[in-house]
Amino acid sequence: MTWVSLSEAVRLTGLTRSQLEGQGRRGTGFPRRMDALTRRYVYDIPDHYAAAASATDVPQFGELDESELPQLPERYDARRDEYLLRNPDKPHTRPRWVPGWCVRAAQELDQHIITDLVSAFESAATEKAPPRPRISMKAAERPYSAVVPAADLHFGKYGSGLELGGEDFDRATCRQRLMSATEAIINSMVRLGAPAEWVVPVGNDWFNADNHLGTTTKGTPQDNATTSSTMYAEGFRLAMDYVETLLQVAPVRLVLSAGNHDRLTSTACFLGLTARYLERDDVQWVDDLSSRQYHPIGNGVYCFTHGDTVHPEKLAELMPTEARELWGMTAHAGAFVGHRHHLVSKEIRGVYIHQAPSLSGSDRYHFDHGHVGSNRRLACYIIDHADGYAGTLLAAGAA
Repeated sequence: MTWVSLSEAVRLTGLTRSQLEGQGRRGTGFPRRMDALTRRYVYDIPDHYAAAASATDVPQFGELDESELPQLPERYDARRDEYLLRNPDKPHTRPRWVPGWCVRAAQELDQHIITDLVSAFESAATEKAPPRPRISMKAAERPYSAVVPAADLHFGKYGSGLELGGEDFDRATCRQRLMSATEAIINSMVRLGAPAEWVVPVGNDWFNADNHLGTTTKGTPQDNATTSSTMYAEGFRLAMDYVETLLQVAPVRLVLSAGNHDRLTSTACFLGLTARYLERDDVQWVDDLSSRQYHPIGNGVYCFTHGDTVHPEKLAELMPTEARELWGMTAHAGAFVGHRHHLVSKEIRGVYIHQAPSLSGSDRYHFDHGHVGSNRRLACYIIDHADGYAGTLLAAGAA
């Protein structure tokens, strides 16, 4: 005797679902009981029915083993094409039924996405950087660092003016806005003098999607202007051009700040940039891939995070604990976040919380829900090495 699901009982016995369910309600036919895990009825089918079933009816998973598929199916419902999966990280939770196309898509992503990412970033990272002339700028009277988070750029996003009130947004527009805004920031610095360094958070939703399905890290579908591989390759080249432009003025320090749209790809972009500038003395970074990072700038300690996992105002409470040593050695503190696409700077318990604006255009979701109207800007935060936060420069990218 074998306890099986309703769909499996239909396959084994040749009866319809209504016949099996009707017999179960009347207490005739095959015995049934409620499965405690799935909260669905299972049926007690004699062994000779199972022996007669064709082996070709068993779903095949190809050449997979436990190391290749994070969640191996406990059961398969052929009628509905669903797999019963249990989360291996939460073994005590109830398993859930997942559509078959989701499982097969996950298998395909596991096999291809890492290979494509490595190929795209490595090919760009190994290209020889074109020589760029150094921009002559007077020395600053007071040493300072310039933090330039190009937050929520969403490279690869697509917006049609026919659906968004007349404004188009694509890859070319995105590149033009960022590079023109960067040049405007550099021009604004002439009166201040050259910074001691640029601090560049890498990520912060630099890419609009994180996989071959064109969705965010958590699976939210996006309006994309191109394929994922092209998005990653062109987006990484844009990141290189951005860094090269800044290097014309001052050295660059790279800091990872992975976003909720591009948790994987922004990390790969950061690693690709570190590989490209491995032999350059004017580009520095710390091998830290955590979601919240703390770095000293002058006489202060500063947190870098995207802002989607912890509310920005809570960072003032976390910093003394998570950055205990730096907190005790410095006089100033601040945090740089993105995620919400509009400019906010406020002081909370002595910590300046800076929420960076975005240069990105809109898409159907944000337009339909009224998330519009923010000024599209690139922010540059001036951090005096002695006195801490000293002001913000803003630049609007070319339309």
